[in-house]
Amino acid sequence: MSIYEKRATLQLSDSDRRALAHSLETLPGDVDHSLVINGHELDISENIVQSVIDMLTRLAEGKGVLVGSVDELMTTGQTAEFLGISRTYVIQLIDKGLLEAEYRGTHRRITMGSAIAHAKRTQQL
Repeated sequence: MSIYEKRATLQLSDSDRRALAHSLETLPGDVDHSLVINGHELDISENIVQSVIDMLTRLAEGKGVLVGSVDELMTTGQTAEFLGISRTYVIQLIDKGLLEAEYRGTHRRITMGSAIAHAKRTQQL
């Protein structure tokens, strides 16, 4: 599996969730900007630190997490499922210029970033 493929993490077990929540509660306020994976240390920016903490917090709260690229293309059906609306309504939004889309032949494709931007504008996220 490529590191660039979308990954979904289902809910953690209760024991894993409790252990993660405890670790996050005891995390010092001045977090170091490095990450150690299999003994290899990576220097990371504050934005990445906050993203990782946000992802771990959501997992500790029992929520699933999806990690993907904002330029990943989705079909109208996938976009509808992501936004929690009908496919027909997604097409209407595209036709009205309210949701940005690309055309591949006659097929509409929406970037994950466009879907997220629309959800934020309509306060669905």
